[in-house]
Amino acid sequence: MRPILMALLLSCSLGWAQSWTPSQNLMPGDFGSSWTTGNNARSLGALGDTVFLVWYNATDTNYNTGHQVYFKMFDGTVWLAGQKISPGTNWRRHSWYPACAVDGQGSLHVVWESNDFIPTSDGASIYDIAYRRFSQGTWSGVTNVTTNSSQGYSWRPAIACGQDNLVHLAWQDNRQGTFRIFYKSLAGGSTWSSDLCLSPQGIYAGFPSLAVIGSQPAVVWQDFRDGSSQIYFRKGSPSGWGQDSAISQSTYGAFAPCLAGDEAGNLHAAWEDLRDGNFEIYYRRFSAQTQSWENVIRLTDDPFFSRQPFLQCQSDGTVNLFWADDRSGSYDIYHRRSVNNAWQPETTLTSHDGYSSLGPSAAADHSGNLHLVWSDFYVWYQAPDVFYMLGAYPKVSSVETQSEAMREKEVLLLPARPNPVRDGTRISMMTAESGWARLGIYNIAGQLVKELYRGHLSGGTHEFRWDAKDGNGNRVSNGLYLTRAESGGAAATGKIMVVR
Repeated sequence: MRPILMALLLSCSLGWAQSWTPSQNLMPGDFGSSWTTGNNARSLGALGDTVFLVWYNATDTNYNTGHQVYFKMFDGTVWLAGQKISPGTNWRRHSWYPACAVDGQGSLHVVWESNDFIPTSDGASIYDIAYRRFSQGTWSGVTNVTTNSSQGYSWRPAIACGQDNLVHLAWQDNRQGTFRIFYKSLAGGSTWSSDLCLSPQGIYAGFPSLAVIGSQPAVVWQDFRDGSSQIYFRKGSPSGWGQDSAISQSTYGAFAPCLAGDEAGNLHAAWEDLRDGNFEIYYRRFSAQTQSWENVIRLTDDPFFSRQPFLQCQSDGTVNLFWADDRSGSYDIYHRRSVNNAWQPETTLTSHDGYSSLGPSAAADHSGNLHLVWSDFYVWYQAPDVFYMLGAYPKVSSVETQSEAMREKEVLLLPARPNPVRDGTRISMMTAESGWARLGIYNIAGQLVKELYRGHLSGGTHEFRWDAKDGNGNRVSNGLYLTRAESGGAAATGKIMVVR
């Protein structure tokens, strides 16, 4: 093994062994109640190595402004100051359960349930789904995207973006007397489709979770049409939505589903299940190859409650499950991951401190790092704060496997910093030995945008700067770009997001 590559592998191996950072309170000194959105939607979105967080907070001051939605951003190094993004200004105005998603152009889309839109003289609460977009550092105005004119409730929104940048929204709504699952989409950043009901009339359905595979949406929810609650699933296609079907088949009830999709086109569903007499986490995988659901798998096994499952897929195919579990006497956050469709042993991520940790939500950045948040009652007399941990996992299972992969590749392309890019970024490539090398920037169609280097390089690490311009000196447009390094007959690729 060449010395430079062995040093890299050893450093990577040691880094992965320190898998999770200590927990960090993202809002110390805040005496209001701060909550992540829960398991069926997403409090975090990632773009490059930038991470976005949305949460809701009830202030604990003399001037109570009700529950409001807040936003803050991790720039790859530190968390920046937060800001309120919902408009409520008095104790009767409530905005809560926010969810977010990032599209391929770098825009962040945020939805939440709110009674800000239809004030009533008697104080009745008419809840609709609010929407706001964060693009190129600027927030759009707040808009009402459901317009439920009845004395009803539009609740629990979930949002996701596809490869075609279409924005997909699902929520539960009782405009017809019983809560049902509704869906709509946003095209071009400005035009919402009509509301579409996905569940039967007269049957309670709630807690939707939404995922997009390529450009096709899929939704799961809890549904009482069979007498006890079951998890139902429905998938969209270019020709429309397919039939719904039960995927849980639980004797005593299944609740609070979470749905996620991986880059291979598989879907992953997890939920709380009472078939064993207490809440356990069950899981099922929808195969892209067979277009069918595989067997149900039980993922937790203890005499206490395992609840609030959350699924997050990484680009290498690893599936991560987080949940809240009270086996220690109070709820802590637990984690399991599936590698090559095989579930690994569980680990405990929080500290068994006697105070509950609830509502895990996670996102994966472009480097494969995991970002995790949850609501934590870390001091018994205070309201919960949102806590954060950073974790990472190897894309191959051993140093030997990594070594073999490096013998084949002969070149490494390290993540660009910063990423996303506004005016410029630095890209480092590692070459195994001296020889001809090349580094270029390409658009997603595979066309060369700018060649950063072509010529002879010695073995080692080499850093290059890209000014976010093309070969003619023109600033490139926002969007996703590919980096490609070549050396010794091998190549490596990476991703850069340009956002201004």
